Amino acid sequence: MFWNLVKKFPPLIQHQKLQELFEQLELPTSASRYLTFGFFLFILLSIVGYFVGVPYIGIFVFLILLIYPYMLKKQEEQSILAQLPLFLIDLGSLLNMGIPLIESIELASKNTGKLEEVLRKSLDRLEKNESLTSILLSIIQRYENATIKRAFTQIIAAIETGSGSELKQLGRELLKEQIYLLKEFGNKLSIISQFFIAFNVIVPVFIVLLVMALPLIMQQKPDLNMLTQSLFIIFPMIGIIFLLATYLTFPETSFTNPTLDIKMLLIGALLAYTSLLLELNLEQLMILSGILVLGTIVWALRNPVPYKELEEEVPEALLMLSAFPRFDLEEFFEQLKKGNLKAFKEISEHVLSVLKNNQNPSDIFRFLESIDSPLFKRFVSIIKFSYYTGSGLGEKLAEWAEALFQYITAKKDIASMFMVHKYTLIIGAIIVPIILGAMVSIFYKLFKVNIEYIVPFIFIATGLTYTLLNMVQKSKVIWYFMLSLLGFVAFYLAKSYV
Repeated sequence: MFWNLVKKFPPLIQHQKLQELFEQLELPTSASRYLTFGFFLFILLSIVGYFVGVPYIGIFVFLILLIYPYMLKKQEEQSILAQLPLFLIDLGSLLNMGIPLIESIELASKNTGKLEEVLRKSLDRLEKNESLTSILLSIIQRYENATIKRAFTQIIAAIETGSGSELKQLGRELLKEQIYLLKEFGNKLSIISQFFIAFNVIVPVFIVLLVMALPLIMQQKPDLNMLTQSLFIIFPMIGIIFLLATYLTFPETSFTNPTLDIKMLLIGALLAYTSLLLELNLEQLMILSGILVLGTIVWALRNPVPYKELEEEVPEALLMLSAFPRFDLEEFFEQLKKGNLKAFKEISEHVLSVLKNNQNPSDIFRFLESIDSPLFKRFVSIIKFSYYTGSGLGEKLAEWAEALFQYITAKKDIASMFMVHKYTLIIGAIIVPIILGAMVSIFYKLFKVNIEYIVPFIFIATGLTYTLLNMVQKSKVIWYFMLSLLGFVAFYLAKSYV
């Protein structure tokens, strides 16, 4: 929808480097039309902003639009880099199992996001009688990243040797590099988290003091409109820039998939502006937050996340599969049902009930492929291949299971490291309303000025915290509404007892 809108603008402004970037990313329009669209939006928002008192909104949006293509480039390369280690391990294992190269690439790239998309488009060129080597060379030329070049060069070498051992070794090396990279970033993240908390606390306090306390001390009337504009418009803009800078430095790996998802920040801003417009008081905001928390809980209960422990059980299931001399679907799932794999037991019961009803095995694979777990989907691809070819994968499959054991163990270590930062940010989210509540009380006692109307700002401050929290470690939406509710309660207690 966004790019269709951009296409409607004439190509008036030229920029060669940006055009090259658009071609590399294969975006559905030209850089010239995109710049014309950005300039038009800048003028429109500047005019609208002038009449509503925020003329700088046009500059802010235009800068975001300029950065956006470079974000897309970073996202594409990082997405490929993140999936390369497991892809290479899978590809090496499949080649060692004797599976043909093209089929191995297709199986290993399943559910790898951008990597699968790039490989699928590239392999389509085989129909035009283009050699696989020349296709892989074109991928090497497309990307500047040395690791991507190295990986695809190694794949070309594997074509010559017919062995996947070197690919598996490279995949393990890249996994180790990613673990080191994340541990190094973890040290930076501790500083970023503390700085963000300071930003989220100090900047609002500084704004209130500058706009309210200084004029009152000088016996002048404070500008309440400036206070509202600073807290509810300028502060969120600075916060988005901070989040953007963090996102651009956050490495995407096999263990992490950072996303700059500002949906809850926008929802928080909408709730804040609506609360200001309706002049909701603190008690009403607490009730509203409570209702939103209950609504989120009900939604979560009605839409549970299935098979949460599934990925951790995949290596053990692979080991069981490796023990079968010839793959038998019913026998395999019968063994999984008897095993101590909790998530797989539930799946096995469903599969066996389908088999007893003499339904088509394709229905089983359709069900298995519908389960939302990238690692499990790879596992299903192998089961599907084994079923339709009757292959006994044996020892080679056990090697793959061992590699996945190492990956999952490392993933748990990384998750525990990020858990510390998660709870640091949660504590920071509670500090903001405590300080604001105390300030509201102090201002009223010292100057008889009631600025409690700024309380909806908690929706925005919590939105910024949740966005960073979600970037560090995927968090459920209920966390946002829970933190908002706790924030209003903390504000109320601080205002009442200071």
